[in-house]
Amino acid sequence: MRKFAANFVVSESGKLLKNGILIANDDGALAEMIDTGGDLGELAQLTFLNGILFANSLYISRELVSHDDDILHFIAARTNEFRQITIGEIIDIARLTQTEFPELKIPQIFTAIYSLLTSYFDKENQPGVFLLIHSDLIGMHFNAQSRLKRIL
Repeated sequence: MRKFAANFVVSESGKLLKNGILIANDDGALAEMIDTGGDLGELAQLTFLNGILFANSLYISRELVSHDDDILHFIAARTNEFRQITIGEIIDIARLTQTEFPELKIPQIFTAIYSLLTSYFDKENQPGVFLLIHSDLIGMHFNAQSRLKRIL
């Protein structure tokens, strides 16, 4: 088992868990996700990473998505371009969404994206842990240096 904590962990619903913990099997498959409520205590062999942590998942489209809400409509149009969506593509869609709606912050963007994914896509957990690095974690925005890095 490998234990990782980060400034934020993206839950399966897209909620950002402050100082969350992600526990993965040695092959990288998600074993457990812990919402610490922001209070990260000591845990044996816990590795803390600076950024936003994701468990790897693949989303497979069940149907085309349409929405009346401007933000959800924008995201739906991007998700309809894919039969399958990876973590990297989720980050690309999130960055495009922030460009189109600069007032939105990362937590709002992920919540919107994951609400569409859970409604219109089937999820398959895949081995792997990823970290979004070089984002503005205070203002909660992506920047030009933001990138996804595979950890496990």
